[in-house]
Amino acid sequence: MVNQQIFALLLIILAGYLTRKIKIAEDFWVSILNNFAFYVAFPCLVFFNLFTSDIKNLFENNFFILNFFSILIFALLVYLLCSLLKLKKEEKVIFTIASVFGNVAYLGVPIGQIVGGKEGEIIATLISVLYLLLVLTFGIFLLEYTASKEKRIKNVILNVFKLPLFWSILLGASFSFFKIPLPEFLISSIKMLSQTASPVALFAVGIFICESFLKEKILLTLFLTSLKMIVFPLFLFLVFYFWYNSVKDLSFIISILQASMPLAVTNFVLAKKYNFSPNLISNAIFLSTLFASVEIFLILKFLI
Repeated sequence: MVNQQIFALLLIILAGYLTRKIKIAEDFWVSILNNFAFYVAFPCLVFFNLFTSDIKNLFENNFFILNFFSILIFALLVYLLCSLLKLKKEEKVIFTIASVFGNVAYLGVPIGQIVGGKEGEIIATLISVLYLLLVLTFGIFLLEYTASKEKRIKNVILNVFKLPLFWSILLGASFSFFKIPLPEFLISSIKMLSQTASPVALFAVGIFICESFLKEKILLTLFLTSLKMIVFPLFLFLVFYFWYNSVKDLSFIISILQASMPLAVTNFVLAKKYNFSPNLISNAIFLSTLFASVEIFLILKFLI
């Protein structure tokens, strides 16, 4: 089941790659698909995930608070490491985001359900909400600030306020927290649009890597993939083991699995939108997804 989910992701990337290779798709498709994902599909996905989650649990459970700050601390450590390695400012920012933001919704939530049934699905969903809240607030602000020529906080904040992703977080969290109902037809429409987010963006990744797969920045691609797939899960494992002193707790297991998810395709959408090393990110998405089938199997064998 897990490998089927991973192979489905790879197959959509391959479909995009082949349509470009045989010249059905054109390069300009990437921008069109990416803009649809950035301005329509992903905001709907974020809103739907928040709206259908009990967001109050995030503030009432110390475990989720520990998760949040662990993710944030690791992202800061990655930023400092990239500064020491003298990477370009664009690479530092996208590395900071991509090193923690994995495919926690499309892939992580089903795996949580496989491991822990309904309880595991709920835990995985809430953890995925944590990643969304962190990356699409601090992450978006960091992207906007780095991309801004003037570096004025006021202008950066105004630019963030203009983004559909920001409002999807604010509205989704508010509707969830205050239990505000919505008409069923509206929820169905939002859900249908949200389901297009990953396939559309993955197809765009396939088109994009057709001419650029591992042709440049190979070492940086491997470095980012290693950070996301090895160093980040190991970091969380050590933090949670110190806190829980047990590897059999369901929340512990699902947290490590979520940290081990391959790079989320949202990373490519953001990298392409802000022109922050999209070649590197698209390659890392493909490599980390390949690697995930082995890593997730080993984690399940070790922790369960």
